[in-house]
Amino acid sequence: MAFLPGLIKREHLLEGNSKFVVSESTSQLLGPGLAGTLAQWFTAPIAIALDTVSFLFSALLLILIRQYWEEYWVKLWG
Repeated sequence: MAFLPGLIKREHLLEGNSKFVVSESTSQLLGPGLAGTLAQWFTAPIAIALDTVSFLFSALLLILIRQYWEEYWVKLWG
């Protein structure tokens, strides 16, 4: 969450933080149930494969955020 001020303007920080917390809480609430449902519907190996894809997607998004963050600091500090 420390990266949030670098991604959004100060006047939108409260709203951005609220959305971040809501998405985090939602994923913690729905994630285990969704994983159990996937394992039941598709069998465990396919559910694990889908979980792997979701981790790869998450890693890609983190890489994109890092690139944006680095560009932000270069613009800020020259």
